[in-house]
Amino acid sequence: MVQTVVPESGLSDFEQAYEAFIELHARQGVLGTRARVRDGVGAAEKAFLQRVWWPAFRSFHSLFPEYEVDDYFDGHRYIDFAYIRPEFRIAIEIEGFGPHWKDITTDQFTIQCHRSNHLVIDEWRVLRFSYKAVMERPRLCQQTVEHLIGRLTGHPQGEWSKKLERLKPVDRDIVQYAYQLRRPFTIDDLMKHLHISRSTAIRHLHALIEWGWLQPAVERQRVHKFQINPQLTSLHF
Repeated sequence: MVQTVVPESGLSDFEQAYEAFIELHARQGVLGTRARVRDGVGAAEKAFLQRVWWPAFRSFHSLFPEYEVDDYFDGHRYIDFAYIRPEFRIAIEIEGFGPHWKDITTDQFTIQCHRSNHLVIDEWRVLRFSYKAVMERPRLCQQTVEHLIGRLTGHPQGEWSKKLERLKPVDRDIVQYAYQLRRPFTIDDLMKHLHISRSTAIRHLHALIEWGWLQPAVERQRVHKFQINPQLTSLHF
């Protein structure tokens, strides 16, 4: 189970990061997109972020809500989330079985299929999750996202496991701590857990970030935090 730390403000890490995420993209978008971001991220989309994306990655870096794309029929449309990296793009759609789908005509369904096909033609990777799966089987959804991103980033888990064996004991202990914790941690957390000095903790953290094992956790709190590389989903210690 993912642990949740409730800061002094009374908001969970997720709620703080979520509010900052929505505000950032609403502020940066053009006028129509701003309203779309604030109004378009509904209960199903927020549930995906809270139950699937956040436990897996603890960051919204490179993720865009209500992302506008060219549309073969109407000129443009919006996908629920776009995860964009220099080497690939993933479109993520959350589907609820509500009136929108119950009352859909065969022509409308055909258009939906064409739209998904055109995303693929435009070199998008497309993931679709039902709201039911997000609510009842979030871990399965997490694994699906993690496996796709892991494959696209070209970091086979086996190679990382081999690299793990070559790490110095302290570095290996830090990676294991971060991997098992599955949430951001501070330098003080690490010092207390491994009984090491601040200078030693900082030196090893910087090295592990440079080597790709860890990454800074971007949060609104003053204290700087770190977390396991989200792509490392299956390590064996």
